[in-house]
Amino acid sequence: MEFATEMIAEVVRKKLRFKEVSVPLKKAQNERTEKLRTIRDGLRHLGFIISSHRG
Repeated sequence: MEFATEMIAEVVRKKLRFKEVSVPLKKAQNERTEKLRTIRDGLRHLGFIISSHRG
């Protein structure tokens, strides 16, 4: 997640153009537990953005 944010910030900083490309997703064939933890991962990502902005 952090890598994508860093790439978008770099593109904006350099005033480049970028485009979103949709990627088709398929449901996993085997059952597995969810790895994304919405609150925890979101807060971690927000902390990354804030700390990166400070420089």
